[in-house]
Amino acid sequence: MSLGKLIALAALCALTAGAQQPPSQTARSQGPASQSPPEAAAAATQPSGTPETRPAAHLAPGTAIFLHIITPAANYELSKVQFRNSFGDSYEKVAKEFQKEGVFRLVGDLNDAQVVFFVFHSWKTKSNLSENYLALAVSPEEYKKHVQMLNPYRGIADLSGMFHSALWSSGKGYNMGKQMATLGYFGGGRPNPAELVKEFHHDVQ
Repeated sequence: MSLGKLIALAALCALTAGAQQPPSQTARSQGPASQSPPEAAAAATQPSGTPETRPAAHLAPGTAIFLHIITPAANYELSKVQFRNSFGDSYEKVAKEFQKEGVFRLVGDLNDAQVVFFVFHSWKTKSNLSENYLALAVSPEEYKKHVQMLNPYRGIADLSGMFHSALWSSGKGYNMGKQMATLGYFGGGRPNPAELVKEFHHDVQ
């Protein structure tokens, strides 16, 4: 075999051997990133849900709850409700029901609270005059963000914002979010505020 053919054959063998070697560490590190499992990708894209679809937060026995009941002072939008504090019979009924259940502690100071039980007391007047109560449970931070007290008796509340950040809300079976968006008052409430407390205890334990 001629010298030129021997050189060509040797070069071909060297190229073949190099192609069969495993890639270096540098080459492997520059390859495409490993794909995340389908389960992780699905979980990352799952919507967080609305207060009507996501489960209510679980609250431990002994949780400190601050109670605030309001009545709208005039015509209002749900993002800017001018209200008066509601005292008397409504407050007594709700407080008594919390005491009767004996699971959570009512506190008189917002700074001592872990949860705010916020009750909206309206009057339904389209067909006949009747009382309507609806409740939201929110964190003290969300309450402070959405409720502005003008004095000890009056204030302004963003009920729509509170609804979307609520740990729990009443009236789930009545499509509460739609009611909030379309009505000048809350539908799907309760005529007796004590029923709200029973519903709350049932859902968060």
